[in-house]
Amino acid sequence: MPKAGDKRSRFDVDEVLSEESDFYGDEDTKLDYEEAAAEYDPSDDWERHEHNPQVVAARNRDNHPGLSAHNEPLPVSSKKNPSDTHEQGRPSGIHEQEQAVDTYEQEQSSNIEAGAHPYNRYEGMRYARQLSDSPSDFLRRLPPSTTSTEDVGPWLWVENPSTRLRPTNEDVAGFKTEGEDLLAQYIEQKETFEEKYRSLKPVAITQKLNPFRTELVDNLKKLAKAKGIPTGKWMLFPTPEQVDGTWSLIVRYTVDGALGCSAKVATDDKVSKVRPIHVYTEDSENEDDVKRVLLKLKELGLLDTTNGTTANIYYKCDAYTHLDLRSGNEYKIKASMYSSKDMLD
Repeated sequence: MPKAGDKRSRFDVDEVLSEESDFYGDEDTKLDYEEAAAEYDPSDDWERHEHNPQVVAARNRDNHPGLSAHNEPLPVSSKKNPSDTHEQGRPSGIHEQEQAVDTYEQEQSSNIEAGAHPYNRYEGMRYARQLSDSPSDFLRRLPPSTTSTEDVGPWLWVENPSTRLRPTNEDVAGFKTEGEDLLAQYIEQKETFEEKYRSLKPVAITQKLNPFRTELVDNLKKLAKAKGIPTGKWMLFPTPEQVDGTWSLIVRYTVDGALGCSAKVATDDKVSKVRPIHVYTEDSENEDDVKRVLLKLKELGLLDTTNGTTANIYYKCDAYTHLDLRSGNEYKIKASMYSSKDMLD
């Protein structure tokens, strides 16, 4: 596992292919990638408070003295001429993809309900699409293949302007505290069973614990909803050469309302071999909506592989991310809620 300060890549491609996990890889892999990804975010506090309305409001204040370069408010107009963008070293297909986006924007109308007020929790954040940006403007301003982590932070964001989701009641800190208590209670039950049934094989003890594990999962789901954390995400892992084309489709269809409530893509940290993209849905337990987004990703060709097969991707709820529940955890809770293979079969 990479240690703090380790100079190797955050992600090793051979280690992110997992069948029974929230990412790619075989079932026995402990998902080195996910632990490395935890280091990828600046800090727990950033993740915990990033969507807090008070934090968002503070970052949006004009000339706020505490704003860092990563959170600097955007100028009134963020539009750029294509000739001003980073053209050198971009994937060969990106110009055609940008032209397709331009054509799409000219020919298609927004799916936002008539009269609805467009919403963007990231308004004023330089690392996100603004309501004044067309998808093309945003993609030209911040192409993920060349946008540096040092310049804008680890992620670029796009919000569905018609999303019904509002983070006003989100309480991540409270969820983590109470969720960790539930996990600790389960471990106590587990240790009691292991002591009581020492003569049994581990598999038999696991079977006896199944009802308690099911109850734990149900309680975590209820707690997540009560704390305003219903969301989850499908996870894609394009290479740096693929990321611009993949992200351009995600942005275009998120803004149009045809995908989920938001999406994010990893920026260029100069070492990673893959660029994670997370496509979020409003409610991880709404299987119909989760499947709808998956089918759209498939329709867009984002599940296609080079050998002509369909990739198996995974969906993880944000509640499990906040509790750091990974593949092979001691609670034997499956880290991913859904796989595309299961949903599409």
